[in-house]
Amino acid sequence: MMRAGRLAVAAVALLAAAVWSARAVAAQDTLSVRLDPVASQARSHAPFWLDVKLQSNETGLIEGHLRIVLRDGNEVIWRYVSGDLVLSNGLHSFRMMLPGGAVWGSRFGAQADVRFVTEKESYDLGTHQLPCPDVAKRSLVVGVSAPNEGASPGDLEIARSLSLQRFDPESLSAIARVFSALPSVVPAQELPSYALGYCSYDVLLLAGDGFSLLRQRQLRALRRWVEAGGSVCFVPGGGLRAYHVLCLNEMTGEAEGPFGLTGEGRLQPGSGVPEGGVGMFRCGLGRVVVAAALPESLDSSEWRRAAAFLWKIRSNQLSEVVGRGKWRTDLQRTASSRPRYGARLYDESSEGALRFHVCPIDSASSLYDSLKPETVRVVPFWAIVLVLFLFVLAVGPVDYCLLGALKCRRFTWILFPVLCVGFAAFTVGLSESYMGSADHRGACVFVDVGKGGRVLRWSRYELLFIGEEKEVLTELKDSLFAPLDEAGLMGRATGRASPPTYWGRFPAFYSVSRWVGQWTPTFGRAFSLEPFESSVGLDWDAVEPSDFQSYGSRRQVARKILAGRPFEGDIYLVRGVRIETLHTGTRGAMGGGRRDWHHERGLMDDFLLETSARPQLGLFSVVSQISPNGADNFEDLSVLDPTDSAQWLLLAVTGAGDDYVVYRRLYCEGL
Repeated sequence: MMRAGRLAVAAVALLAAAVWSARAVAAQDTLSVRLDPVASQARSHAPFWLDVKLQSNETGLIEGHLRIVLRDGNEVIWRYVSGDLVLSNGLHSFRMMLPGGAVWGSRFGAQADVRFVTEKESYDLGTHQLPCPDVAKRSLVVGVSAPNEGASPGDLEIARSLSLQRFDPESLSAIARVFSALPSVVPAQELPSYALGYCSYDVLLLAGDGFSLLRQRQLRALRRWVEAGGSVCFVPGGGLRAYHVLCLNEMTGEAEGPFGLTGEGRLQPGSGVPEGGVGMFRCGLGRVVVAAALPESLDSSEWRRAAAFLWKIRSNQLSEVVGRGKWRTDLQRTASSRPRYGARLYDESSEGALRFHVCPIDSASSLYDSLKPETVRVVPFWAIVLVLFLFVLAVGPVDYCLLGALKCRRFTWILFPVLCVGFAAFTVGLSESYMGSADHRGACVFVDVGKGGRVLRWSRYELLFIGEEKEVLTELKDSLFAPLDEAGLMGRATGRASPPTYWGRFPAFYSVSRWVGQWTPTFGRAFSLEPFESSVGLDWDAVEPSDFQSYGSRRQVARKILAGRPFEGDIYLVRGVRIETLHTGTRGAMGGGRRDWHHERGLMDDFLLETSARPQLGLFSVVSQISPNGADNFEDLSVLDPTDSAQWLLLAVTGAGDDYVVYRRLYCEGL
């Protein structure tokens, strides 16, 4: 009998496997998909592009949506659910942008489980490998715009000359250096027409037809990305039109110059570019290099200076990079003059100093301390001890003596569970009285402004503190979203929410859902290049770099930008590794709201300083700023080179309800 039962179980299992296999084959016969990454190497902590090719063999229409689950082994990184798709018979090709993802030590990247789901059926489209970067490594990408037939050898040589890797003084392999910077070729016609699409690149090269084939919408989006901190190198050829030259003039800051257009459609350099030379310009927070003609050698000091300019090399590294073509390694083990600048968490050995992975900052935990709801209090230890003592007393002596006196000890098995339930209910009530039961959202928003007070970009770091376990939905438009984990908050025990699920058209219009536990602090970041919904109305252009030169002139800076307007907040000046208070609002930055800003200002000062001017560690021992990526950390918030005495950063910190809003304006002398 036992043998017959085992045979029956085996037969059922084989039948189920055969049915599942038949259904999988049928699904593949009906629908199949191919996922092709646009770039051979994805940028670390940045969104990436996929070419999706769906083949339908159905004679009729199939309506549904695409579901992608990105995994690192058994761990889910995120889930994505597309908008509604209608497939007819044949091949359907489209390009989609997806949130960034990273893996831990995998040689093959992440796995993407793909399904097409209709109202009645779910088609399993298999598991696909995607080249996601390793968390412990740094992947830098130089985008190369090229015609459809591909980049020429000359363009690839230029791209390699712009790689940060060329300045690496070590003779170690890319794996040992744990970073790489490789060219990624993209057809010019396929470059994004919206600004967030360029966050997949550190530096972009537009040479020859890779520039002349671009359309106006692409150039407008490119300009927005550069103003927000991107870097682009133009090597113009022929075939240019008026809007190409207008784009160059707008990026270089002069709408009526310095460039013109010849009758043959070639660029005519103006005063901003040496004859047959290379011009370097700041554009908002970003960098622009225009090579009217390439130098005779791509290893010349002139071209090395241009490449260093695009990568925002620190001022104290610039002379070595330009003169010797290699950065200094002794600076990598030198922390700033402030001991709290990350030294205790960073491996200062020679091997650790070479690592370019993300380095947390010491003061990030103060963001949680400043945003957590005031009603949240930890249950005191004495209260816990008292409850335990009373419980033991009740189920022990009280139970025994009371029931003994009443001669009802047989009811002890009724009283015991009643006491357990009662004390459990009391403990829950005590916890809720301390922790609160209402949902809370608080955020710190960084808003970077340029000339005329125009918003260049903004980042919202939001804390969720939920009174009961539930799914939280956040609607987003024209922005990138990334959850922040414990590593991004200096090991702060923030708990873990479920991996995010993205619904809709990322990043144009979509929602993000996460299952959040009760009283589990959960952080997320939204990043956008669109206008910000509110403004402080400060006159940022009333201040010139010369106003920061002396103590007396700095005293007048706040008066100039306020221009007599009331401002319930604080104004700071950052230069080097120091932050100086220029103005203190009468009611504090939170406008007299739920917080005492002045009490918390000591905590937030360090956070504002370290996010605006990164400590000299890891990658930031070489560069002062990276191109925007909307990542799950604070790296691309850095805008100031603390080793450059010709740079100053003004911050105006104010409050809006439960949020902090930090407005920033960078001032520079020359390049």
